Amino acid sequence: MPSFSSKNEVGLDGSFAQLPVSEPPEPTGRTKKILRRVLRYYSKVETPKNLPRSIDDIRLFFGLVKCRPWIIIVSGIIAQFLYGSLYSWSIFNDPINERIYGNADANMAQITFYIALGFMGTTAAAAGPWIESHHPRITTLIGCLLFFSGHLLSGLATYFNRIGLLYFGYGVVSGMGLGIGYVSTIDVVTKWFPKTRGLASGIAVAGFGAGSTAFSSIDRELIEKFGLPGTFFFLGMIMLVVQATSSQFMSFPPIGWNTNGVVVVGHNETLTARGRENIGQVLGHNRDIHQPEQTTTYLQLFDNERPVINITLASALGSRDFWLLYFGFLANELMGVVFISNLATMIQALFNSNGRTSELTPTTVVTIEAAFNMGGRMIMGFFSDRLGRKTAFLTLIGVQIIIISLIPHSILNRVFWEFCAFVWIATWCYGGGFGMIPAFLADMFGVNNTSSCHGIFLTAWSLGAIGGGLLYNGITRRLTNSGRKSSDPYIYNVNLYWILGIVVLGFVLTLFVRATARDRLFPAAPGQIMRIRIFGRIFRLTRVVNSIDPHRPTAPHVDMSMQESNKKRWFPKLKFEMLSSEQEQSLWEEYLLLRAIQSRLRGNMV
Repeated sequence: MPSFSSKNEVGLDGSFAQLPVSEPPEPTGRTKKILRRVLRYYSKVETPKNLPRSIDDIRLFFGLVKCRPWIIIVSGIIAQFLYGSLYSWSIFNDPINERIYGNADANMAQITFYIALGFMGTTAAAAGPWIESHHPRITTLIGCLLFFSGHLLSGLATYFNRIGLLYFGYGVVSGMGLGIGYVSTIDVVTKWFPKTRGLASGIAVAGFGAGSTAFSSIDRELIEKFGLPGTFFFLGMIMLVVQATSSQFMSFPPIGWNTNGVVVVGHNETLTARGRENIGQVLGHNRDIHQPEQTTTYLQLFDNERPVINITLASALGSRDFWLLYFGFLANELMGVVFISNLATMIQALFNSNGRTSELTPTTVVTIEAAFNMGGRMIMGFFSDRLGRKTAFLTLIGVQIIIISLIPHSILNRVFWEFCAFVWIATWCYGGGFGMIPAFLADMFGVNNTSSCHGIFLTAWSLGAIGGGLLYNGITRRLTNSGRKSSDPYIYNVNLYWILGIVVLGFVLTLFVRATARDRLFPAAPGQIMRIRIFGRIFRLTRVVNSIDPHRPTAPHVDMSMQESNKKRWFPKLKFEMLSSEQEQSLWEEYLLLRAIQSRLRGNMV
């Protein structure tokens, strides 16, 4: 269970006692031992020891450069830019198929991309706790070396025409490097900017989007100049030098830079006059509530320490909020990884066939789409700092629901500019989800758990790309084999329908995510069935039972119709209400008052 702490530890259920945790008996058998090690690995993150005391104690690049936060984020952008070359893999498909199989339409090189995405997600999920417990110079350098090694193996695979070696080299090895390098870079940047996590992580992830745009042109030029093997060797060397250099500018922030856990309340929240008076009476303080300089804040209430929820990795991964948000993230990214990844083919089939010519070439549309992807990552991260993570995330999914519902109209009527506008907006939402999710996880589960949680979240990206991609291609292939042409709008609209269903479900599940410590600790109402926060307001459904008991003896003169009416009134009623800001604040103050009393009583008993 996560714990609520100020000076003393208080459980989320209100209890004080911390029971000693007894180690379970050592299991017998190799399988059980491995299982226990895995459970221990994902139970708690061991943070690095001997962290510096201040920023002046941190030296970068072999001790030659003083540490500054802006240096960390620039290094992160450079690393992410090179990792973004993954999204330019489609440039290699036709040349590789032509070289190995003698047919550009062999459709074998495309499998490499799906393997890389799969290993990126699984490696990130497996390495998350390890990344969190080791220095970022080590983790980013290992990611860089794996990414470089995968490129070298890919060069050998294309030189000797071995598709299996290509799958292993770029798909497995480079995919593993991507998973480690991506998560460790974003984790460091998020830790250095606690007050603007959304903007910082969004800027870093925008580097990934920029790389996907730039390398589409770079790879094409390199293939024409050096050939396939030479291109992989050249790219590998460039990435080794640049990424290894940027890894030497990575460092964790000093002790005290971030709050150890999830903050329950902020510095600027104050109690009402009534709350201050009650707290003063209970704690034995005689203060004039009309004097501004004596205003009691939550910070003062908890002995000058901010109340914090300390969440272990096991409790984070085992919470319903984690998996609800996981599915919401999958829903938000599904449209991008499945539908928009086939954008060039769709434009060619829908708007450049049967004598029609689109106003923009497919390459131009895809380039603009990449710009929206990059802009969404950065700007939505900034807005999530202002609007709140959950509000911003729900907005992204909600906009996608509207867009996916409208795209079939533009496809059926072949309205080019309408179609492009819808797709670009959906791409903005797709990128925005990647930009704000690291900060979202840090806010919900603490900065010490960010790498582990973020790594597991990337499996949603892999699941959407592989599972969704296979489903999309399977439906498309079946419809075309049944006699429909590739320019038939029905093919694309059918795929939009199942995507829309998943996105709607993701929106509904995200509504129930308790995104803040306040939401997780907020006291339940009597008879409460459900409580959710939507765009900053609390809505709750409660069960209200009439006080008239149908089994109570009734006086002889009471009419039988009255008794029947009373029986009907006894059945529970449901009450749906929206709490005002004043009601929510009053209930929250009462909760904190109770915690303050319990904490003070525990201190007196000790």
